[in-house]
Formats: sequence, structure tokens, C-alpha cells
Amino acid sequence: MAGRLISALPNTRRWLLKKFKGTLVRLLPLSLLLIFFVSSAYGDVTPTNEWISLYSHNTQLNGEAIPVGALIDAYDPDGIHCGRFIVSAEGQFGFMCVYADDSYSDEDEGAEPSDIITLRINGLLAATRGAEEVIWGENGETIEADLAINDVAIGVDINGPSSGSGTPGEYTYYSLWTVNTGDGIDFYNLDVMSANGWTVEIVGSETSDYINPSDSAEIVVRVMVPPGTEDDATDDITLTAVSAMDD
Repeated sequence: MAGRLISALPNTRRWLLKKFKGTLVRLLPLSLLLIFFVSSAYGDVTPTNEWISLYSHNTQLNGEAIPVGALIDAYDPDGIHCGRFIVSAEGQFGFMCVYADDSYSDEDEGAEPSDIITLRINGLLAATRGAEEVIWGENGETIEADLAINDVAIGVDINGPSSGSGTPGEYTYYSLWTVNTGDGIDFYNLDVMSANGWTVEIVGSETSDYINPSDSAEIVVRVMVPPGTEDDATDDITLTAVSAMDD
């Protein structure tokens, strides 16, 4: 997925790995990995046997075509999450089912006829690009709903150690955190590289994932200092986080 780094925000972390003699102490175990999933904060949609379908060919985020990976969510007047769509083509979404309440259930699963539907992009309130509100009318109805959301701050940051040491021929583990510094739910992509060609990889976590506003996700990077490396040898390791929401 395409994206550019935001120059105003730090988004890479480089650190030196040096050979040392003695026993390697791993800074943090892999069992401490913390991954934040968007579903935990915004709930799940419960499908029912009645729904309307929403679609759009011209939905925008910050004045540009909404990017792939963006989330479109629908809520009824009681705040029930009754529809979700993950954008798979720039500027478009749909068909997205917005479900009605199941009258045979004791739970409230969704909308009722004449309900005004609230729509959100990446968790933030979106405006319809027209005068009409989206209203749940009758089962099976199809509605075009072009949406827009502007002035959204988008950014991801990386925090973690600036340097460390490793033993040749053994793995060294480092924990860093990617942080959502923007306004809405973000979708980030991670990449890690070694300037000198040492073996370096992200382990125990996804290299692409959703993250809620102000949340952080721990990223464990594993580095192999090559066998026979000299005592004073160093390498420059770069971990980069790119927001897929930034065009």
C-alpha cells in the first residue's frame, strides 16, 4: 500500500549493534507482545436477515480519494454498530450492509425503519457529500452515500532503544513501539533493514495492522550478528513505520 512519511513526525528509529563478550541478556521476552486490534474498541457487527446496502464512488479523506484499508462504519441512533466495510479500491466502498434490528431477538442488533444512520471513517464522524442524510428505509434498499472527512491529522511514530549490543552467531531481540499519533484509526506498514546486510526481521507481530488513536503496539525486532564479527563492528538498523492513510 502506498504512503508517504510525514516529515513533521519522527517515524524511523536507528540503533547500533555492537559485539560484546559475555552472556546476552534479552531486553524483553516475546511473551510481552501487545497488539491492539481495531475490533476491540469498536465492537462487532451482528448480521441479521434485513439490511440496506450503501455504496460510493467518490468518498474522500482530507480532500483525496479514500485509501485502501480505510474503515467505513455505520451506527444506528442508539450507537449500535450495524455495518462495516474495509475499503479495497481507492475512493470507493460498497456494497456495505447496514443491518436492522432482529425483532425476534432480545438483543439490539441494529437500525429500525426511519432511523438516521451515522457513518464514520476510521472511527471519526463523516459527512455525506450532499444534502441528504442516510436513512434506513426498507429492507433491500440501495443507497449511494458519498462521504468526506477533512482536517484529519495522520501520523505514526516509533519509540524504542537507540543502541544495543549482540553476540556474534546469536540472535538479539529488541522491543520498540509503534504509536498512532493521529486523530483516527490508522493502518500502518512496517519495514526493517540492515545497512550492512545483517539478518534482521520483525517477529511475533504483524508487519501491517490497524491501530487505534493514541494506542501503541509492541514490535519485536530480531537481529543476528554474523559469526566472526569483529569486536568493534557496528551496524545501522532502521525500522520504518508508514501510514497507509497518508497519501
